[in-house]
Amino acid sequence: MKKTLFRLSMGIPILLLLIFCSSCNKEDDIKRIQLSKPVDRQTAIVGTWKQTDLQLGVTADLGGTTVPAGYSVYKLAPALGPAGQAILATQDNTYTFNADGSFSFEGMMLNELLFPVTGTSGKWELIVHNRAVLKLTSKDDEEDPHWINDMTSKTFSLQAWVEIPGVGTAPLDIIMEKQE
Repeated sequence: MKKTLFRLSMGIPILLLLIFCSSCNKEDDIKRIQLSKPVDRQTAIVGTWKQTDLQLGVTADLGGTTVPAGYSVYKLAPALGPAGQAILATQDNTYTFNADGSFSFEGMMLNELLFPVTGTSGKWELIVHNRAVLKLTSKDDEEDPHWINDMTSKTFSLQAWVEIPGVGTAPLDIIMEKQE
């Protein structure tokens, strides 16, 4: 009987400590969530964005070497020969999304590599749950949807399935920074 009371008396403080610790974590989570308010993508996308990187969207095996998702394709470009030169040509691309739903892209390899369906101009809209997809529509009404990986008021990551000549098709993340 004494052992049972001792266990109960020891168990109650431990239980209270666990409850206190778990409630602290919830409060911390709430504070963290409140600090990182979600951006209104419909408003945030309007403006001009400059491409700052092109990254692998998935982990890939290239010639027996595992390259992790998020790795800059610009760093791989020298090993890809002519395809690498095409990738490097995209470094200064700019993407303009207007409030009226029109878009225009400027730079190299847009039609050939990054946006062969829509080309360099057309219409845009955000679709799917909480505006998770950027649907581009060409002047010829061809639709080209792209997942938005991440978006803040200053940064934008958009996925594109890219046919890299001599290498294959890969999901690449176009990383952009908003221009003032």
